[in-house]
Amino acid sequence: MRTTRVFIIHPQRLVCVALRDLMEKFGDLMVVGVSCDFAGAQAALADGTIDVFLMADRLEDCTGVSALKRIRQGNLHTKVVFYRLGGISPLFDYMAARYGAGAVLPPSCGYSELVAAVRGVYEGTLEPMQSRMVGRARKLSVREMDVLAGILEGKTLGETAEELGISDKTVSTYKNRLFHKLGVKSAVELVGMYNCGNGVGSLFQ
Repeated sequence: MRTTRVFIIHPQRLVCVALRDLMEKFGDLMVVGVSCDFAGAQAALADGTIDVFLMADRLEDCTGVSALKRIRQGNLHTKVVFYRLGGISPLFDYMAARYGAGAVLPPSCGYSELVAAVRGVYEGTLEPMQSRMVGRARKLSVREMDVLAGILEGKTLGETAEELGISDKTVSTYKNRLFHKLGVKSAVELVGMYNCGNGVGSLFQ
């Protein structure tokens, strides 16, 4: 039997332990670590000992999308399954798909769905999220996605510009474009849309 190595990240330690105990009931799933933040997973990620990350969409030290970006920068093979802590957010689903997540589970999902998602993502039997999200949102460019991620992480335009190697003015231009495409007027609206889908409406129909 092929064993899937899983690392669990959730901001609440008790939930981490409960999920670990659940996973360890199955012979094909092995929990190699748990953490309340992404920093706690860095060593295991660097060692290449993780097949699937099972993580919340919001962590103690960063957003789920930010963690996903870092995983993709250092490891293209590790799979990621998100589970939402709040309500449904099509914007989060869209960003997760664009950055290569394998699945996003709603807060209402049961243990059987969670285990099935981890197995399916690892085995490649789930339809890729990128395919399921096609046509559900006005397309954002790669740069617009990067600027969007920076805003959600609370970075200033200057910090995002330095990270991307472009000017503050160019970042501001991308910000204005993505605000227009998503129909928001402020970062506050954007964060609300990301966290719980407020106002997202027809963009993702």
